Amino acid sequence: MPDTALSTHDGPSAGSRHDASFLHLEGISKSFGNGADAVQIVAPTDVRIGRGQFVSLLGPSGCGKSTILSIIAGLVEPSDGLLWLDRRPIDGPGADRGVVFQQ
Repeated sequence: MPDTALSTHDGPSAGSRHDASFLHLEGISKSFGNGADAVQIVAPTDVRIGRGQFVSLLGPSGCGKSTILSIIAGLVEPSDGLLWLDRRPIDGPGADRGVVFQQ
């Protein structure tokens, strides 16, 4: 169960055990298509990254790495879940994030 402090779009509350998280993804998932034709690209994922931490996403082609990065960049909306950067919700692209496209 998610913490009550994290169940709203207000982000982690001061004093919660998560307030050290610079980037926080809670229950992020992504599916494409509708109904029976829907394909889940990213299963529900929780990630907490502290300020200054270095993190790598590793996995085979097609496992959802680029989709997760696009969600963090605000270029793709998650099907479910919430995410915050520096305690502010990510709800679209922002000047506080940069993207270098793989193409």
